[in-house]
Amino acid sequence: MRRQACLSLCCILAPSLLPRAGRGQELIAGWEGDRLGGYAFASTLVSVGLGSHHALVLVGSGSYLYYSFPDSGGLTEVASPGVSAAVGYRLHTQRMSATLSAAYEVRRTWERPAVLPSTRRTGPGVAAEGELWLQATPLTVVDAIVSYSDANRYLWARSGLQRQLTNTHFQRPVALGVGVEGTVQGDRDVRAYEAGVVIALEFVRTDGSLQVRTGYARLQYSDQTSESKPYFGVALYRAF
Repeated sequence: MRRQACLSLCCILAPSLLPRAGRGQELIAGWEGDRLGGYAFASTLVSVGLGSHHALVLVGSGSYLYYSFPDSGGLTEVASPGVSAAVGYRLHTQRMSATLSAAYEVRRTWERPAVLPSTRRTGPGVAAEGELWLQATPLTVVDAIVSYSDANRYLWARSGLQRQLTNTHFQRPVALGVGVEGTVQGDRDVRAYEAGVVIALEFVRTDGSLQVRTGYARLQYSDQTSESKPYFGVALYRAF
């Protein structure tokens, strides 16, 4: 099956949004994809303190994956909503946050070929994720995240660097940041290698952000064919 790899971001905590160390609750939502399909997600995370630098994290997530791929009879359309619940451990300081999580995920998939009857299947499975956020300087942030979903046997990893360009003295409520990112993801059907840029509005006083990302992806399919295409995304983050 030819999956559109840049759409299938099968993560526990919703990818590439930067965690703020020490906050009790986080809300994350977004979409990423292209003209042929996309991946929408929403997550809520609650952090329970276990000491000055340690916390238990509880996560609930919902997502909706949709894409199409060419098959022998024409174009096959796929829609796959899913939900997951996760528990993890977070180590945090003022300038760093590292999180390890494990989740149970259930994904319902509808597949509609061009000529054959439609099929439905439910795929439960476990998922695992590791995440790192580091404030290298007061204006520069480095982040990395990797996850694996057993429900559809999908690996996803992304790292990035972001620099704050405005409001460098943190006196105004909004700051503009620009960054770069690289992503590797895929399964046995397809692998994708992506590089892109991120433009972020950081809401300093309310501890939130709005991110817009775009870039280019190189897809390699199991039948040895390949293609290149742009990707786009938008994401919201809010900590309390």
